Amino acid sequence: MSTAAQRRQISKLRILAHGLVGPTWQDPSDAARAMMCLQGQDWQGVLVSLALRSGQRGAPNVRAVIDSFDAGALVRTWPQRGTLHVLAAEDLFWYLPLSAQALLRREKSPRTPPPVAPHILDTLREMTIVALLPGGELFSAHSTSAAKVSESPVLSNAQTGSDSALPVGRVSRDALIAFWHEHGFLTDRQFARYFLYHLSIEGVLVQGPIPERSPRSARVGQPDFVLAHEWIRNPTMLSRDDAVAELVWRFLHSHGPASRRDLARWSNLPLRDVDAALEGHRAELTRVAIDGEEFWFPETLAERGAGSQASSVGRSVLVLPGFDELILGYASRWMTVPSEMDAALAPGKNGIFRGSIVVGGTLVGLWKRGRNGPVPEYFVEPSAALAKRVEAACARYPILSSDDLGPLSLGDVVERDRATSAAGLMTRVRSLNP
Repeated sequence: MSTAAQRRQISKLRILAHGLVGPTWQDPSDAARAMMCLQGQDWQGVLVSLALRSGQRGAPNVRAVIDSFDAGALVRTWPQRGTLHVLAAEDLFWYLPLSAQALLRREKSPRTPPPVAPHILDTLREMTIVALLPGGELFSAHSTSAAKVSESPVLSNAQTGSDSALPVGRVSRDALIAFWHEHGFLTDRQFARYFLYHLSIEGVLVQGPIPERSPRSARVGQPDFVLAHEWIRNPTMLSRDDAVAELVWRFLHSHGPASRRDLARWSNLPLRDVDAALEGHRAELTRVAIDGEEFWFPETLAERGAGSQASSVGRSVLVLPGFDELILGYASRWMTVPSEMDAALAPGKNGIFRGSIVVGGTLVGLWKRGRNGPVPEYFVEPSAALAKRVEAACARYPILSSDDLGPLSLGDVVERDRATSAAGLMTRVRSLNP
């Protein structure tokens, strides 16, 4: 049986790999590229997760994350496990076939027929594409504004047959669903999510630019849908074998130490593919066996864990969003989360996770929104010195100000946050389960 010290050491190495302590990635798109992708069903939370891993340490900037979406460097979609994730835009077209598009192949089987007749989906797809192209019904109402055309991805000259750049059509989730409803595709709105999901994993639609926010709200709206082939300017394309190798390499560099089971669960790849990729990278990797399971990670991470950064992790205090990859990026959370505390992360057993407080590699408590910022809830009463460090970390938790779009503490805007009311809570639950 593993010891608490062994598990804590694995957790500390993971914190370094995640970029939560030590050097950060230069910008949010670099962080997403290195991480492969980050869970994005909690939209506000994934903005914070990316901000914590990029830019200047100690001054996470959510504004930079938003700018990366608007510049076409980041996108949000359902690339794996039927769950929303954020990833670098250039990776979309080689990543979707690995996992997400397995659903499309299953729908061709007579044993698992699709819930909607194929000809209906074909018509809806064609109508949606035409509506978002220049001159289309949705394009005219929801295209990028003239002021942002120079900053936004555009149709290439080869696509348009012109030397001039064209803005990209964009539409909100609600407006797109209303459009389908008006054209008779949603007599019952139960299929709205299926259509959004299906067209997204096909690579037709993707969530990209973020709409302007209301001056009264400090929350960032869900990104608009765009046509993926228009929005993504320079996609990378890989063969399947190369794609599997790339995924495994990035995962171990950003999530390691990790087991083959962690990789298979996270990516939905078959274990045979995971094993083949691990074998291909064996010369650059090291591993440690705990409780009969091997955990793989790059030699460079082992060197960092044995160097000066080790003490920084030991002193670290992390205040993380509920769906952060450090907590949910593995088949089990036991390296960071003591088993007796695991149930407290999602007390309603409804898939909604609470924000966490991790000290020195171990979960010591959770947090909830309060009038003056995140309010810690400890499993064991902390010392006065530790409580003071956690309080300082909570004060740095980033969120956008509706005034200057710069990083502020949560306490500065919490009174304007509708999530503190019962109605706001229901809105949040719906946003986490689109």
